[in-house]
Amino acid sequence: MEDYTNERGHLCPKKSPRASHPLTNPHPDAIVYLVQEPSVPKHGGRVIDTTPLLWWGKVRVIMERTQAASFRPAQAYVQTCERLKTFNSDRDYVAIAGGDTLAQVLVGAALSELGHIQFNYLRFDRTRLPDGTRDPSSGAYILTVVPLSKEAAIAAMG
Repeated sequence: MEDYTNERGHLCPKKSPRASHPLTNPHPDAIVYLVQEPSVPKHGGRVIDTTPLLWWGKVRVIMERTQAASFRPAQAYVQTCERLKTFNSDRDYVAIAGGDTLAQVLVGAALSELGHIQFNYLRFDRTRLPDGTRDPSSGAYILTVVPLSKEAAIAAMG
């Protein structure tokens, strides 16, 4: 299958019609590092369904939903480094399903400190509805490679 470009100009893998992933998983032994477990949203929202991440690999949580990196950043950073010590940037993925924004920042800092020059990020691309709005409970995880240095960014640009 060929890749395609979505409405925002991002190169994306072809997806099966009823799944939130490409037709074949390039890394069946991969681990998806979920930055933080999703919490119950305020104002009657729905908890983000992370089960589609299982197609990409076994899911490991870096921070539990009850943790707030913003309140104890030093402890959160040490925990993040510890949980990412076996991260393989050629095979594994990072995914976000809500949570404390600082936890997301700490993951990038930890991966950089651990010597990674880039990482695979699974971005949730919500389904666009006919009226132009997006459905937060429907969509697909799209692979994006994130550079962690200026040199890696320049190399990725071509």
